[in-house]
Amino acid sequence: MRARAIETLGELGLDGLELKNANDLSGGQKQRVAIARALMNARRSFPPNEPTATSTPSTRSTVYDLFRRISAETNTAFLIVTHDRSVASAGDRILEISDGMLVQDVRKHVRARG
Repeated sequence: MRARAIETLGELGLDGLELKNANDLSGGQKQRVAIARALMNARRSFPPNEPTATSTPSTRSTVYDLFRRISAETNTAFLIVTHDRSVASAGDRILEISDGMLVQDVRKHVRARG
């Protein structure tokens, strides 16, 4: 588990920070540690809520590339909750909810993986 945790942290650009105190990490680093922890515990679905809200564009890209790779390799679904339309547009399917009601369901064409 330790080796897997260190590998996951590395994939999120957190190499060498595994022994740091949380108070010594930036907000974005803390957010990526939370993502890594969730990925370590995830089974078949993973529902991150605004997973990259405080991230830089390059970190955001790294995180979403990792989500896509993990999804393809492990058949894990990522249901990402966000208010950011640019983040939503990167998904394969967009469910827009307003006042508790589904107002839009957009499925994008997804190439077969493999």
